[in-house]
Amino acid sequence: MSARGSVVLLMNCDEEDRNHYSALLMNEGYKVIASADGKETFSYLKADPYVPDILITGVHAPVISGVELLQLIKLSQRLRKIPVVVVLNDENEADVNDLLQIGAEDIIIKPLHDTFFLNRVKNTILGNQRITCNNIMEDIVGREIEKHIETYGICKCRMCKRDLLAMSLNRIKPRYVSTEKGKLISEIEKKSNDNMPDIVRVIADCALTIKKNPRHMPHHVE
Repeated sequence: MSARGSVVLLMNCDEEDRNHYSALLMNEGYKVIASADGKETFSYLKADPYVPDILITGVHAPVISGVELLQLIKLSQRLRKIPVVVVLNDENEADVNDLLQIGAEDIIIKPLHDTFFLNRVKNTILGNQRITCNNIMEDIVGREIEKHIETYGICKCRMCKRDLLAMSLNRIKPRYVSTEKGKLISEIEKKSNDNMPDIVRVIADCALTIKKNPRHMPHHVE
């Protein structure tokens, strides 16, 4: 897993800093999209939220500040998975705890060595790649269980539903994806390939096992 070739969206109203970080990142093999203000940056994200692998932002910016930009991103269902690194000119420029509570993945306080900056950026990108790699089949099977729980005839408690999900996933080939776009394509692909009858059959078989041998007493309520 490598961060090279990742797309970095860089928002900094200071032209000197913006040029310095852009050159630094491009020399390391990153693709950089630079912006001088938060409004322009947010408009770009709304137009194509799947492009950036990371947003690096300062705090001060015209129209929409870096803090406001962070808040908008973390409140958006489409954008919230984009990792955000906030660069502070000094430790008094903004409250670090507030930024972390809003959802910043990392805070970098200047002055900083270029190597330190690059390592923090790389680690944030790689960390986010690991987090967002998930099994698309888990979502499909989970929805199928919720939708037809009455048909499968098992107890509706969380324990039985969790057991049914786990047992079914053990018998269905996983499909891992690392982006929301990949997740959508995989779901469409799975359904268009007529795999749903096989998935439903596995769930039904597992439901019979759980129905005969639940992990709780018949009248268990959770």
